[in-house]
Amino acid sequence: RKPAFTRAWGPEVSADGLTLRLCVDAPSGSATRANLEENGAIAVGFNRPTVASALQIKGVASSVREPAPEELEHAERHFLAFCAEGELVGVSEGLLRRAFAPGDCVSVTLSIAEVFDQTPGAGAGRRV
Repeated sequence: RKPAFTRAWGPEVSADGLTLRLCVDAPSGSATRANLEENGAIAVGFNRPTVASALQIKGVASSVREPAPEELEHAERHFLAFCAEGELVGVSEGLLRRAFAPGDCVSVTLSIAEVFDQTPGAGAGRRV
């Protein structure tokens, strides 16, 4: 139960806005996988390389399972969009390619408990 940092791809918010599903890089035996399976507490940060705004969603994982093929395809599309933005700030897709390991991903669905604005500045940490 020590905090662990990883990457996640392909976020999808449910139509009712109560849950979020994403593919989390959490290989078997990793601290991230253990945390998700043991207590499920999760905080997910969102920010784009070309925009100085950020958002954090906190919740509890209600499901941790192998991703379906369509979830991995969605994660790959998200990753490629991230690479396109990365190139705009001088980071090559080749370098970023090391950040995406679909074979190590699990599909995580979390119940959204809190959402925070994490954009640098006076409003950082404000509940949304």
